[in-house]
Amino acid sequence: MQQPALALLDAAVATIQESKGTTLILPQAVADAQQLGYEYVAGWITLKVHSSLAAVGLTAAFLRALAQQNTSCNVVAGYYHDQIFVTEDDGSRRWLF
Repeated sequence: MQQPALALLDAAVATIQESKGTTLILPQAVADAQQLGYEYVAGWITLKVHSSLAAVGLTAAFLRALAQQNTSCNVVAGYYHDQIFVTEDDGSRRWLF
């Protein structure tokens, strides 16, 4: 399996290594500059509340609120903050919770 170039790994917001390959979450400008194809462009929401990785409820409540507004999302849990990636069309929306 071929690994992404070090410069791309350095620019990545997150990487996910799977048996079928490596997924990089990159700024769109980086992907464009490297002429990389991509299938998903997202807005980025950071939950600024520090909670345990084992905590139950915070992310679920936030995702439920997004679902009620018909907003699709992908979650990446960081040690300090959860990162929520929403479809580009939804990224410029203002949310009320």
